[in-house]
Amino acid sequence: MSGALVDLRSDTVTRPSPAMREAMARAEVGDDVYGEDPTVNRLQERVAELLGVEAALYVPSGSMGNQIALKVHTRPGDDVIIGEGAHNFLYESGAAGAIAGAATRTALSGGSFGDNLLAVIPDVIGSTIGNALGSAISGGRAHTALSSPYWPSQAASPACSPER
Repeated sequence: MSGALVDLRSDTVTRPSPAMREAMARAEVGDDVYGEDPTVNRLQERVAELLGVEAALYVPSGSMGNQIALKVHTRPGDDVIIGEGAHNFLYESGAAGAIAGAATRTALSGGSFGDNLLAVIPDVIGSTIGNALGSAISGGRAHTALSSPYWPSQAASPACSPER
């Protein structure tokens, strides 16, 4: 493996090689909406297995995945705490309000959201007459915006515990 970086900004910045094009041309395909695409089915089954969950769903973009997650985990009027370095804060703007009916507010500054994740938990739990029910923390980090593209598991795991 070379030391070159892989450009993951978008699928539009890469081009398939001739071998990749040949593999795509030979691939067995079907309609994934009806569960008939064997490759998508295998991918979803494998991801579910890796994550130890009942099922997984392939979606064509990270933005779509973010918005589906917010729609599933919130109700209209809920508050979502978002780190300033989160992709859906930087690049998805008002989508949470338009799609899920959820309000968003940022927590902490300087891209330190992942490092201080537990500090925002009290802001999310419960509500008062003056603010919405905080029902979700969204911290997916935009790797192009911050020097560290992921949170260390030690930072995220405690916030995801069932006791929270």
